[in-house]
Amino acid sequence: MTNAARLLDALDQSWPAAEYANAGTLRVGRGCGGGMRVGSATAITDGPVAAADMAKARAINKGWAQASVFRALADSRFATSLQAHGLNAQAPTEILSIPIAQLIDVPVPPLTVFPIWPPLAIQRQLWAAAGIGPERMDVMKRCALPRTALLGRMKDHAAAVGYVAASGSVAAIHAIDVIPGMRRKGLGRWMLRAAAFWGAEHGCDELALAVRADNHPAKELYRAMGLEPSGSYLYYV
Repeated sequence: MTNAARLLDALDQSWPAAEYANAGTLRVGRGCGGGMRVGSATAITDGPVAAADMAKARAINKGWAQASVFRALADSRFATSLQAHGLNAQAPTEILSIPIAQLIDVPVPPLTVFPIWPPLAIQRQLWAAAGIGPERMDVMKRCALPRTALLGRMKDHAAAVGYVAASGSVAAIHAIDVIPGMRRKGLGRWMLRAAAFWGAEHGCDELALAVRADNHPAKELYRAMGLEPSGSYLYYV
Protein backbone atom coordinates (compact mmCIF):
# COMPACT_ATOMS: atom_id res chain seq x y z
CA MET A 1 0.00 0.00 0.00
CA THR A 2 1.38 3.41 -0.96
CA ASN A 3 1.60 6.21 1.58
CA ALA A 4 -1.20 8.08 -0.20
CA ALA A 5 -3.41 4.97 -0.08
CA ARG A 6 -2.64 4.50 3.62
CA LEU A 7 -3.60 8.06 4.48
CA LEU A 8 -6.70 7.97 2.29
CA ASP A 9 -7.77 4.78 4.08
CA ALA A 10 -7.44 6.60 7.41
CA LEU A 11 -9.49 9.50 6.07
CA ASP A 12 -12.17 7.09 4.84
CA GLN A 13 -12.31 5.16 8.11
CA SER A 14 -12.71 8.38 10.05
CA TRP A 15 -15.43 9.65 7.69
CA PRO A 16 -17.47 6.50 6.90
CA ALA A 17 -20.42 5.92 4.61
CA ALA A 18 -23.76 4.82 6.03
CA GLU A 19 -23.16 1.38 4.51
CA TYR A 20 -21.06 -0.33 1.85
CA ALA A 21 -21.74 -2.83 -0.91
CA ASN A 22 -19.30 -4.63 -3.19
CA ALA A 23 -19.64 -4.58 -6.97
CA GLY A 24 -16.97 -6.99 -8.12
CA THR A 25 -13.69 -5.14 -7.73
CA LEU A 26 -15.45 -2.01 -6.47
CA ARG A 27 -16.66 -0.93 -3.05
CA VAL A 28 -19.64 1.41 -3.15
CA GLY A 29 -20.49 3.75 -0.28
CA ARG A 30 -23.99 4.94 0.57
CA GLY A 31 -23.62 8.65 1.18
CA CYS A 32 -27.06 9.60 2.55
CA GLY A 33 -26.27 13.22 1.73
CA GLY A 34 -22.89 13.15 3.48
CA GLY A 35 -20.93 14.28 0.42
CA MET A 36 -19.13 12.82 -2.58
CA ARG A 37 -16.44 11.10 -0.54
CA VAL A 38 -18.83 8.85 1.37
CA GLY A 39 -21.08 8.36 -1.65
CA SER A 40 -18.37 7.29 -4.08
CA ALA A 41 -17.19 3.93 -5.40
CA THR A 42 -13.55 2.99 -4.88
CA ALA A 43 -11.32 0.11 -5.96
CA ILE A 44 -10.89 -2.74 -3.50
CA THR A 45 -7.42 -3.24 -4.99
CA ASP A 46 -5.73 -0.89 -7.43
CA GLY A 47 -6.09 -2.04 -11.02
CA PRO A 48 -8.27 -1.94 -14.11
CA VAL A 49 -12.01 -2.09 -13.54
CA ALA A 50 -14.36 -4.06 -15.77
CA ALA A 51 -17.36 -2.43 -17.38
CA ALA A 52 -19.55 -5.09 -15.75
CA ASP A 53 -18.39 -4.04 -12.28
CA MET A 54 -19.08 -0.40 -13.10
CA ALA A 55 -22.58 -1.41 -14.20
CA LYS A 56 -23.08 -3.24 -10.90
CA ALA A 57 -21.96 -0.13 -9.01
CA ARG A 58 -24.41 2.01 -10.96
CA ALA A 59 -27.21 -0.42 -10.15
CA ILE A 60 -26.37 -0.22 -6.44
CA ASN A 61 -26.36 3.57 -6.61
CA LYS A 62 -29.68 3.56 -8.44
CA GLY A 63 -31.16 1.45 -5.66
CA TRP A 64 -29.85 3.95 -3.15
CA ALA A 65 -31.13 6.91 -5.21
CA GLN A 66 -27.72 8.51 -5.46
CA ALA A 67 -25.50 9.55 -8.35
CA SER A 68 -22.76 7.20 -9.54
CA VAL A 69 -19.40 8.72 -8.64
CA PHE A 70 -16.05 6.92 -8.67
CA ARG A 71 -13.03 8.07 -6.65
CA ALA A 72 -9.41 7.20 -7.42
CA LEU A 73 -5.95 8.24 -6.36
CA ALA A 74 -4.21 10.28 -9.03
CA ASP A 75 -1.84 8.26 -11.21
CA SER A 76 -3.30 4.96 -10.01
CA ARG A 77 -4.16 2.14 -12.38
CA PHE A 78 -7.77 2.48 -11.27
CA ALA A 79 -7.78 6.14 -12.35
CA THR A 80 -6.29 5.22 -15.72
CA SER A 81 -9.00 2.60 -16.18
CA LEU A 82 -11.78 5.05 -15.33
CA GLN A 83 -10.41 7.48 -17.90
CA ALA A 84 -10.29 4.68 -20.47
CA HIS A 85 -13.99 4.06 -19.83
CA GLY A 86 -14.65 7.69 -20.76
CA LEU A 87 -15.36 9.11 -17.31
CA ASN A 88 -14.48 12.73 -16.60
CA ALA A 89 -12.33 13.78 -13.64
CA GLN A 90 -13.42 16.58 -11.34
CA ALA A 91 -12.81 18.07 -7.89
CA PRO A 92 -9.08 17.26 -7.52
CA THR A 93 -8.31 16.93 -3.83
CA GLU A 94 -4.93 16.95 -2.10
CA ILE A 95 -3.94 14.78 0.85
CA LEU A 96 -1.68 16.67 3.26
CA SER A 97 0.11 15.27 6.30
CA ILE A 98 2.67 16.10 8.95
CA PRO A 99 4.35 14.24 11.83
CA ILE A 100 2.46 15.14 14.99
CA ALA A 101 5.72 15.85 16.80
CA GLN A 102 6.12 18.95 14.64
CA LEU A 103 2.84 20.41 15.93
CA ILE A 104 3.04 19.67 19.65
CA ASP A 105 6.22 21.63 20.29
CA VAL A 106 4.15 24.71 21.21
CA PRO A 107 1.31 24.37 23.75
CA VAL A 108 -2.15 25.64 22.85
CA PRO A 109 -3.01 28.69 24.98
CA PRO A 110 -5.53 28.00 27.74
CA LEU A 111 -9.20 28.43 26.84
CA THR A 112 -8.43 28.57 23.11
CA VAL A 113 -9.50 25.13 21.79
CA PHE A 114 -11.64 22.54 23.55
CA PRO A 115 -12.04 18.87 22.51
CA ILE A 116 -15.68 17.98 23.17
CA TRP A 117 -17.77 14.92 22.39
CA PRO A 118 -20.61 14.79 21.61
CA PRO A 119 -20.64 18.17 19.84
CA LEU A 120 -22.38 21.05 21.57
CA ALA A 121 -25.27 22.93 19.99
CA ILE A 122 -22.96 25.86 19.22
CA GLN A 123 -20.62 23.54 17.32
CA ARG A 124 -23.51 22.21 15.25
CA GLN A 125 -24.57 25.79 14.55
CA LEU A 126 -21.07 26.75 13.40
CA TRP A 127 -20.92 23.72 11.12
CA ALA A 128 -24.34 24.50 9.68
CA ALA A 129 -23.27 28.09 8.96
CA ALA A 130 -20.24 26.66 7.08
CA GLY A 131 -22.45 24.43 4.95
CA ILE A 132 -21.75 21.28 6.96
CA GLY A 133 -25.30 20.14 7.55
CA PRO A 134 -26.98 17.33 9.52
CA GLU A 135 -26.05 14.67 6.96
CA ARG A 136 -22.35 15.35 7.42
CA MET A 137 -22.75 15.52 11.18
CA ASP A 138 -24.34 12.06 10.95
CA VAL A 139 -21.08 10.85 9.36
CA MET A 140 -19.22 11.95 12.48
CA LYS A 141 -21.74 10.27 14.75
CA ARG A 142 -21.49 6.88 13.08
CA CYS A 143 -17.68 6.78 13.10
CA ALA A 144 -16.63 3.91 15.36
CA LEU A 145 -13.12 5.26 15.96
CA PRO A 146 -12.01 7.42 18.90
CA ARG A 147 -13.06 10.91 17.84
CA THR A 148 -13.81 14.37 19.11
CA ALA A 149 -15.18 17.71 18.01
CA LEU A 150 -12.99 20.77 18.46
CA LEU A 151 -14.39 24.13 19.55
CA GLY A 152 -12.15 27.14 18.97
CA ARG A 153 -12.57 30.32 21.02
CA MET A 154 -11.40 33.85 20.27
CA LYS A 155 -12.33 37.17 21.89
CA ASP A 156 -14.77 35.38 24.19
CA HIS A 157 -16.71 33.94 21.25
CA ALA A 158 -17.05 30.48 19.77
CA ALA A 159 -15.16 31.06 16.55
CA ALA A 160 -14.02 27.75 15.04
CA VAL A 161 -15.03 24.13 14.80
CA GLY A 162 -13.47 20.89 13.62
CA TYR A 163 -13.60 17.13 13.89
CA VAL A 164 -10.72 14.70 14.37
CA ALA A 165 -10.60 10.91 14.67
CA ALA A 166 -7.80 8.46 15.40
CA SER A 167 -7.35 5.78 12.74
CA GLY A 168 -4.42 3.70 13.90
CA SER A 169 -1.38 5.97 13.90
CA VAL A 170 -3.13 8.70 11.90
CA ALA A 171 -5.17 11.54 13.35
CA ALA A 172 -7.52 12.54 10.52
CA ILE A 173 -9.04 16.01 10.51
CA HIS A 174 -12.33 16.88 8.81
CA ALA A 175 -14.90 19.68 8.77
CA ILE A 176 -12.57 22.37 10.11
CA ASP A 177 -13.82 25.95 9.78
CA VAL A 178 -13.12 29.34 11.32
CA ILE A 179 -15.94 31.86 11.18
CA PRO A 180 -15.33 34.64 8.62
CA GLY A 181 -14.76 37.45 11.10
CA MET A 182 -12.04 35.53 12.94
CA ARG A 183 -9.99 34.23 10.03
CA ARG A 184 -6.31 35.07 9.55
CA LYS A 185 -5.91 35.78 13.26
CA GLY A 186 -4.10 32.58 14.21
CA LEU A 187 -7.02 30.48 15.43
CA GLY A 188 -6.75 28.02 12.56
CA ARG A 189 -3.16 27.29 13.61
CA TRP A 190 -4.25 26.58 17.19
CA MET A 191 -7.00 24.28 15.92
CA LEU A 192 -4.41 22.20 14.05
CA ARG A 193 -2.13 22.07 17.07
CA ALA A 194 -5.04 21.08 19.31
CA ALA A 195 -5.91 18.27 16.90
CA ALA A 196 -2.29 17.13 17.04
CA PHE A 197 -2.22 17.12 20.85
CA TRP A 198 -5.47 15.13 20.90
CA GLY A 199 -4.03 12.71 18.34
CA ALA A 200 -0.86 12.23 20.38
CA GLU A 201 -2.97 11.40 23.44
CA HIS A 202 -4.69 8.70 21.36
CA GLY A 203 -1.52 7.03 20.08
CA CYS A 204 -1.22 8.81 16.73
CA ASP A 205 2.07 10.04 15.30
CA GLU A 206 0.81 11.64 12.08
CA LEU A 207 -1.83 14.22 11.22
CA ALA A 208 -3.63 14.09 7.86
CA LEU A 209 -6.40 15.91 6.04
CA ALA A 210 -7.87 16.31 2.58
CA VAL A 211 -8.35 19.71 0.95
CA ARG A 212 -9.75 20.67 -2.42
CA ALA A 213 -6.99 21.74 -4.78
CA ASP A 214 -8.76 25.06 -5.44
CA ASN A 215 -9.15 25.94 -1.74
CA HIS A 216 -6.14 28.24 -1.73
CA PRO A 217 -6.75 30.01 1.63
CA ALA A 218 -6.91 26.69 3.49
CA LYS A 219 -3.88 25.32 1.63
CA GLU A 220 -1.93 28.46 2.52
CA LEU A 221 -2.61 27.84 6.21
CA TYR A 222 -1.76 24.14 6.04
CA ARG A 223 1.48 24.69 4.16
CA ALA A 224 2.47 27.46 6.58
CA MET A 225 2.01 24.96 9.42
CA GLY A 226 4.30 22.47 7.71
CA LEU A 227 1.82 20.02 6.19
CA GLU A 228 3.21 18.43 3.04
CA PRO A 229 1.50 16.85 0.01
CA SER A 230 1.23 13.09 0.37
CA GLY A 231 -0.92 12.35 -2.67
CA SER A 232 -4.15 13.40 -4.31
CA TYR A 233 -7.38 11.93 -5.59
CA LEU A 234 -10.13 12.82 -8.05
CA TYR A 235 -13.77 12.01 -8.57
CA TYR A 236 -14.91 10.52 -11.87
CA VAL A 237 -18.39 10.90 -13.31
